Amino acid sequence: EFHRVVRPGGAVWITVPFTWPLHEQPHDYYRYTKFGLRSLLERAGFSQVDVVPLTDAFSTLSQLVHDLEFLMGKADDGYNEHRGLIGDTMRHISGLIASFSSFDAQWMLPIGYAATAVR
Repeated sequence: EFHRVVRPGGAVWITVPFTWPLHEQPHDYYRYTKFGLRSLLERAGFSQVDVVPLTDAFSTLSQLVHDLEFLMGKADDGYNEHRGLIGDTMRHISGLIASFSSFDAQWMLPIGYAATAVR
């Protein structure tokens, strides 16, 4: 559809999730690797495809750990106070994890990818 609506010579910029909790439920159907995203764009007729990770592994882990309290949710089981304490602790730890981001040489665990391509 992108290829159909973009004029010849026009470009697209898209982002896709990769390592991220369920979202847009119940319509979270696909997770794209950089290879899958490149293949889809090239098979659709795009050229000059460039796919880059949006974050390194430490930044990804930091974001997930930071959001752990939200991801755990709440329940009527008497443990919400404990979940809050865990959440506070994880938010503190997330900063330490993020501080290691310059050591990631492979960028294999991004939150998602961004791609540009030309029709």
